[in-house]
Amino acid sequence: MSAQTRHKIEKWMFEHALPHWRLHGVDHAHGGFTERLALSGVPDAVDYKRIRVQARQIYVFSHAALIDPDPARQSTWRAAAKQGFDFLTQNYWQGPARGWAKTVTPEGRLLDRAADSYDQAFVLFACAWHYRLSQDAHALEIVNQTLDFLDQRLACTTHGGYFDGLSDTGQLLQGPPRLQNPHMHMLEAMLALHQATGDAAYLKRGAHLFELFRTRFFDVKTHSLGEYFSLEWQPMEGPQGQIVEPGHHFEWSWILHNYAKLAGEPRAHEVSYLAFEFARKHGVHAGRNLAYDEISRSGEKLRATHRLWPQTEAIKAYISTAEHGPSGDIRAAAHARIAPAVDAIFDNYFIPDSGLWNDQLDASGKSVSAYIPATSLYHLFLAFAETLRFYDANKSI
Repeated sequence: MSAQTRHKIEKWMFEHALPHWRLHGVDHAHGGFTERLALSGVPDAVDYKRIRVQARQIYVFSHAALIDPDPARQSTWRAAAKQGFDFLTQNYWQGPARGWAKTVTPEGRLLDRAADSYDQAFVLFACAWHYRLSQDAHALEIVNQTLDFLDQRLACTTHGGYFDGLSDTGQLLQGPPRLQNPHMHMLEAMLALHQATGDAAYLKRGAHLFELFRTRFFDVKTHSLGEYFSLEWQPMEGPQGQIVEPGHHFEWSWILHNYAKLAGEPRAHEVSYLAFEFARKHGVHAGRNLAYDEISRSGEKLRATHRLWPQTEAIKAYISTAEHGPSGDIRAAAHARIAPAVDAIFDNYFIPDSGLWNDQLDASGKSVSAYIPATSLYHLFLAFAETLRFYDANKSI
């Protein structure tokens, strides 16, 4: 990866994307962050704010404040993260029996009181990064109350993991299907909390999630990662049980390599590479260098479209494989894929000289985006921050 690639990423992050999302992605009237932008770059008016948007944007601006080399910009990103953290904590919490609500109105009134385990994971992730930036003890208090809610209301004591959440009326959503995806983000949050605090208790929680991946989510015969499961974590019968997403293979691969490094668990390196190799072999359009949205366990293309987020997860997986792959040749090959994967995003998705993008391409490579979801900035920023970190650690290679 060249210095030119690094410069291109930094310029997009700190001179285009973040200033635009600070101006148009922050709700300056009511607090928090806007749900999405129109393709023109202005806020696209909707009557709700999802908690996952608030949590992801808190992460983005917190991480930006930690790595932006410009002190003046750092303070701007810090202020954006802080106001988002305040909006989230003041408007979405429903108490220990109901957890964090899914949506509020733009002004902050409760709207959808459902509490997704996926959303609870992102609250934990946001708190980890807010604490890492600010050392605000309130963030850790929120972590504890969120973990208590998960343990008391959503934990499945018979088969492991967490149920998908509570309905708008407070009923436990047990499935089927049960989903692996919230557990992936839960592990991501545990690693972020460990790195922010040094507390090994988060790695112990992570060990349970790793075991779920190793023994339930991941098929050792096909090296594929399922999406939909029965109550007992068996793949769903029929077509639903055959669905896999290359983006989640790549995302789990990066997370598992990080878990292996932090927890000293070599088995996580091994299974991470297997998941990565399945997605690389079956889940990427060779001509476009773009990951597909959905394939089958046998490699059949089920949805040959290309969302933006799987491309960012491929970058992270290339980076972690370049660092932890099982051989020198594999690590070198992964390293060589990083810059082309970055270029594929710039060439296929980004609107030039802006912090905007098209979020999905159809099977022919044509944009079919109707708006720009704020949630994708989390994927972009994390992938590009990882790329900068890797470049800085390997300038001589």
